[in-house]
Amino acid sequence: MKRDIVIHNWMWKIGIKGNDLLLYAIIYEHEYYFATQKEIAELLSISLPTLVCCLNRLMNAGLIDMVYAKREYSTALAYHAIDKQNISKRYE
Repeated sequence: MKRDIVIHNWMWKIGIKGNDLLLYAIIYEHEYYFATQKEIAELLSISLPTLVCCLNRLMNAGLIDMVYAKREYSTALAYHAIDKQNISKRYE
């Protein structure tokens, strides 16, 4: 399922672009983004190896992390934007 991706103006200033920027924008919009790597790759129309590289770059840049978060009845792996409250203010 395709959907709109919201890229805030300040996101252009944090030094990421292309698929990394799209991926970060998706994760940023959620408290915890629950999706398989396959689902994310399909959403972005990229290969799994490309997605893994994007995830690694965002994690190494300190922008996202992978966490176990509670869902309705279980705990699952999720992607999480680090320091959401402060990062947008820092780059506005």
